[in-house]
Amino acid sequence: MSVMFRYNTNCWPDKLVGPRVVLKRLEPTQEYADLFHQIISNNTKHLTDSFAYLVHQINSSQAALSFLTAAYQDFLYEARDDYGIFVGNDFVGAVLVWGKRRTDREIMYWLKEEACGYGYMHDALDLIEQEHAKCAPHHILFANVNAKARASAALLTARGYNLDGLFFFKRPMSNELSRTVIQSAMHSMPKDEGRIYG
Repeated sequence: MSVMFRYNTNCWPDKLVGPRVVLKRLEPTQEYADLFHQIISNNTKHLTDSFAYLVHQINSSQAALSFLTAAYQDFLYEARDDYGIFVGNDFVGAVLVWGKRRTDREIMYWLKEEACGYGYMHDALDLIEQEHAKCAPHHILFANVNAKARASAALLTARGYNLDGLFFFKRPMSNELSRTVIQSAMHSMPKDEGRIYG
């Protein structure tokens, strides 16, 4: 599949712009590799429960570049879209969307510790859900949430994802929030009053 074909699909561009956050495609450049390695190495304790594989795999800028290069190959086949989450010039996390673009897709996401609690992930998921609704309106987004990731489960629930089983599911249709069916390994939700998740 040619690189040009991806632009003709009119979805999943290299940049998604929201009021507070900008999602930029994580291309395999040294600049992004350095940022990716730095943010992971500075947040190893915070990321270990849900993203231990990243903490162990991304142990140098070269390892980060290899990771981004492999992910970019999947992107060229429209099977994966990886975005860095930026607030101004600050790289605060990532959101990864797996699977063929016009089918059900899995979302994975994380923020660096000091960016949590300000609603940045909520804003990032707004952009992801709008793009998925445009590209595959009758297909679900799903997420597998670690049992310790209570803030993530709370965020998905607040966004209209339901709780029952192993995964969270949502079908964003035509940029409208439809009835959703969600499953998760979570059995209890956090009761933190006043905290903004994501």
